[in-house]
Amino acid sequence: MPGENHKTSRSIELRRFKARGHLVLGEHDILKCAISEISDRSAALVVEAERELPPEFVLEFEGNVAVRRICKLVSQSGNVAKVSFPFRDPQPHKRSGGLV
Repeated sequence: MPGENHKTSRSIELRRFKARGHLVLGEHDILKCAISEISDRSAALVVEAERELPPEFVLEFEGNVAVRRICKLVSQSGNVAKVSFPFRDPQPHKRSGGLV
């Protein structure tokens, strides 16, 4: 059937991504998280501790390649947050005293 193999742009763009990362909220304020879904424009994050997140923060991906993304909080329900990436390209990894 024609509809069986058809994928919407959302299903192509958004994929399951079981990775770990850190939310850098401030110089000494870092939370661990799991990245449950990600696209080039947004992500769903599961934060280790249920707490209110600020409107903007940095997501650092764990792994062999050091990558960070500036995030804008779209919504939050408990310890699950939906974020958007205002900049299309990942930012170079260089943790500093504050947010970039």
